[in-house]
Amino acid sequence: MFDLFVAVPEKVIFSGKARMLVAPGALGFFEILWNHAPMVSLLIAGKLVIMDEAKKKWTWKMSGGFFEINDNRAILLADSFELCEED
Repeated sequence: MFDLFVAVPEKVIFSGKARMLVAPGALGFFEILWNHAPMVSLLIAGKLVIMDEAKKKWTWKMSGGFFEINDNRAILLADSFELCEED
């Protein structure tokens, strides 16, 4: 698992351990798992999927933003999020 912090200017959306993240990058969707290589990506509007440590999936519609992961610590910042569904 990796540490994940997801926020908009008004509040924190998710903060904790994650097993998986799928995000809409500027060059296409990408998936993040434990021990991913360091990277930075611009994000576009689309669906964000997170699987938490209890293996529960969360799906949000998000605006564009920014993502960074390094040393199993990830940060995702966006202008807006809207919860779509809980799996």
